[in-house]
Amino acid sequence: MGINNKIIRFLLLTTIITLSGCSSYPERMAVMKQDFVLGNYEKALSEIDDDDCEGGGEQLLCLLERATIKQNMGDFEGSNRDFETAYDLIRDYENRPTVSIRDMSAEVGAALYNETTLSYKGYGYEKFLIHIYMALNYLMLGDLEGAGVEIRRLDERRKIEIEEHERALRDAAEAAHEQNLQEDQLSDVSSQIIKAYGPAYDLAESVSNLYLSAFGSYLSALHYDLDGDYSEALIDCRRIIAQVPNFESARIDAVSYGADDIRLPAVELDLNQRGDLLLFFQCGLSPVKKEIFIPIPTGDGWLAVAFPIYQTVPTDLKQAIVYLDGEEAGTTGMLSNIEAKQIRNLVDQIPVMIIRQAVRVIVKGVVLHQVSKEAGGWGELIMSIYNTVSEQADLRSWLLLPQNIQALRLYPPIGKHTVKIDLLGDSGVTLGGVSLDLEFKNNQTTLINLRAIGYTPSLPNTLTITNQVRTIPRPPLTNRPKTVF
Repeated sequence: MGINNKIIRFLLLTTIITLSGCSSYPERMAVMKQDFVLGNYEKALSEIDDDDCEGGGEQLLCLLERATIKQNMGDFEGSNRDFETAYDLIRDYENRPTVSIRDMSAEVGAALYNETTLSYKGYGYEKFLIHIYMALNYLMLGDLEGAGVEIRRLDERRKIEIEEHERALRDAAEAAHEQNLQEDQLSDVSSQIIKAYGPAYDLAESVSNLYLSAFGSYLSALHYDLDGDYSEALIDCRRIIAQVPNFESARIDAVSYGADDIRLPAVELDLNQRGDLLLFFQCGLSPVKKEIFIPIPTGDGWLAVAFPIYQTVPTDLKQAIVYLDGEEAGTTGMLSNIEAKQIRNLVDQIPVMIIRQAVRVIVKGVVLHQVSKEAGGWGELIMSIYNTVSEQADLRSWLLLPQNIQALRLYPPIGKHTVKIDLLGDSGVTLGGVSLDLEFKNNQTTLINLRAIGYTPSLPNTLTITNQVRTIPRPPLTNRPKTVF
């Protein structure tokens, strides 16, 4: 009875904790997110408790949200401090002993918890974006060395995440075998989860490689370009073209860096009398998680279990078009579809999630049945309450990410110009925009970081637009291997 008394106390304590924090992460952060959407960045910042950024199960997410708000405020140094703390926390999590799925069958405590009671440790795409956003922040600060550090960290992170995903799949397969979970039953559960996505699943299918980022590669190419290392910049441009073949800016840059095998768009350009303008457009809002219940097999039959899936946040906002002195100069192209990567990341986790949940339910069922049997009516009551409150999907994710990131690089004539950026909707109608008076020189790059959110359910008839401009000294464009097209 001693062991079972401990389990009963554990169940009671966990039930109380779960009930006391029964609202999901998106619900708890709803006010902060709405303030962010409306452009009330100071207010949004105040909604994040500093204590939550210093400890607790959602420390990582709170740091990421706060870093994103600070970036939109133009506090690039403060943003990078939070991102760096988040990076250190991730490394700390990775250095701790982990409970594998197979261990859960022997560790009652691990099996009785659901994911929401555990510390959020981040997904691969979030870890990639930490380094990508830090590199962008450093470029907005004019710090090429700092940007270079983050680009190298990004390459290291790719290797870590690939190895971790392969390890998790192996662990899940071994656990399924040990628990006699049948492949056809698991496949049926997987099909039901995928079906619940509906048309959003097509977005996951559009992601060719979850471990590459065209946005990250373009920042890397820019970093090497600004450092005069055109051969390395060309390598990054080739990576971009492999991921998004229709992104014309990368093709023009690749040829100017010395490539002789890249097909160029129709363009006439002489870089000897030109400046450099690069626009990054962060568009819309990323999807949010919702909860679905699907039956999974157990030793005593089938039991409905909670799973998270992504629900997209619709927006009419689609593209940005740039005018120089009133004349159309170019339209942004897609670099990274963050929304698609998030959905693909969670879809790739489905096999692991199913087996983890199945093992948890099997072990939980055995333990709770024993508690109910030996503790009588109280045990049955505890089992009933615990089964109800503990079956929650983990709906946590980085809420303030954009839906996608687009870019456009132009080489305007040297001198002062009015740059107008119009933001277009589905039908090509202009929904909003900004106008900037800028001066271009052959030995500097003008970098614009623009974020726009609007024409969504939470902001149906208007846009919130934030733009930041940084002029960065560079080797003259005339130094590139090819300057006349």
